[in-house]
Amino acid sequence: MVRSGKNGDLHLKQIAYYKRTGEYHPTTLPSERSGIRRAAKKFVFKEKKLFYVGKDRKQDRLVVVSEEEKKKVLRECHENDTGAHHGISRTLTLVESSYYWTSVTNDVKQWVYACQHCQVAKNTVILAPKQHLLKVENPWSIVTVDLMGPFHTSNRSHVYAIIMTDLFTKWVVILPLCDVSASEISKAIINIFFLYGPPQKIIMDQRDEFIHQINVELCELFGTKQIVISHASQTINPAESTPSTIKTFLSNIVWTTQTTGMTTCQLFHLPSTSLTWNLLKIHHIFKCLIEILTCLNLQIFVKWMVIIQVCLPKF
Repeated sequence: MVRSGKNGDLHLKQIAYYKRTGEYHPTTLPSERSGIRRAAKKFVFKEKKLFYVGKDRKQDRLVVVSEEEKKKVLRECHENDTGAHHGISRTLTLVESSYYWTSVTNDVKQWVYACQHCQVAKNTVILAPKQHLLKVENPWSIVTVDLMGPFHTSNRSHVYAIIMTDLFTKWVVILPLCDVSASEISKAIINIFFLYGPPQKIIMDQRDEFIHQINVELCELFGTKQIVISHASQTINPAESTPSTIKTFLSNIVWTTQTTGMTTCQLFHLPSTSLTWNLLKIHHIFKCLIEILTCLNLQIFVKWMVIIQVCLPKF
């Protein structure tokens, strides 16, 4: 922990100095030494660079100290290859997947709020030409892929989750991920292929180079052509995206496990809009959540969700 009023960058410099020399930085107060020793256990030096590995030592995030480096990281993670800009949540996910500094959350918020491009886009009304929405006529023909995380690392090294949604039936498949590399995502997609078969198209909101890497790995195994395409190249009806309730459930559950003094009642609070969902969708939500919670080793919540699912009306 960084003491109140202390500069976070100075704290990281003191840790780096301690890791490199085994001695305390001249600016380290006697009352701070025990805290520096404890914090140093979460960092390692590799190739003369300091990395944050976390308490479980399974993360691998480059420590960024200088303001110039922070701005470079924020700029790269906020803007994508198509010129569009990510929001706070997506930008923070991209930053925290590879980089670390103490004020990262607040810096991401300030960066997005101060982004002139975002402010102009927010306050500008654009009369776009009529768009032809992507037409889906058969189950499992076109699916979308979303990524969630990072979460606290499970004892199976799972940090992220991949969510695949069939645009025709709204069927959702959720699998845990150790990281968000192209190879890890490809493995998850292949596992889903073995369960349900390959769809005609997979739509992802990722960089073209990243999507190309996934296509190459899928092509080597299945002989498919370009099955994964960029979200920017297709127009999807907003109503066909991944049901927000599933994302809300998963986020609330993982967030609750990271805090104390919370009750399990929070985990099962459905937004009022979900009351209009039919029983099939509700049962499927619980089935998906039970699977992902099991993979993330949150067994205490699996028990309660199984009980609630059994108590739901059958159809």
